Formats: sequence, structure tokens, C-alpha cells
Amino acid sequence: MSYLENYKSGNLVLPSALLFHYKDIFKSSDDFLIWQFIYLQNTTKMDDLAPSQIASALDKTVAEVNRSISDLTAQGLLDMKTIELENEIEVIFDAEAQGPIVYDEGTGFYTYTVERNGNAG
Repeated sequence: MSYLENYKSGNLVLPSALLFHYKDIFKSSDDFLIWQFIYLQNTTKMDDLAPSQIASALDKTVAEVNRSISDLTAQGLLDMKTIELENEIEVIFDAEAQGPIVYDEGTGFYTYTVERNGNAG
């Protein structure tokens, strides 16, 4: 099955560079795994993926998941947006934020940048 076929079927397809260099980009394996859940939500039709669902799937507390989400946001790996729709506030996380991981539409490849001290940016 091709990348496009996998993507269209709702499967999460990650660039291999993320697997081989995750320690250079993410502070912990938990952050990387939680980022993958957010990335899955962004790239598929999983519109209502709550931190509690992630916590349940990973046998973590919601506080631990929220801490990772906060860390990922601070590192520029997630972008958090708050919107109001019909008097309800909704928080949207974007795993394709303008951080060290960037999708180049011209080449169709993901690229990333890492500083030598281990901080992505």
C-alpha cells in the first residue's frame, strides 16, 4: 500500500526521520507518543480526541498528558488555538505547528532542525 493509500485510509504515516531522531526533537518518549496522538487527530478525521482518551490509551493520568501537551507547546512542537463557537470554547491542537518539524509541500518531505544542545528550534 502506498503512502497516499495509507493516509487516505486513516492510517498514521510518520516520516522515518521522526523515528530515528525523536530523541533530538522530543524531550521524552512520552512526549513523542502524545505528539503522535495529536498528529493522528490532525491528519485523520478524528475530530474529538480528548486528553482523557489519550491518557486512557497510554495508562497515564490526564494531568500527565496535559503536562506533556504543555511541554510540547512550549517547545514549539504543538500550536494551541482557542476558538469560540456558539458560546462554547474549544481548544484545538496543531501538531504541524511551525516548530522544528516542517512539511515542505514542494518536495513532499518533512524536515526538521535541531540545535546541538538538544533543544529543537
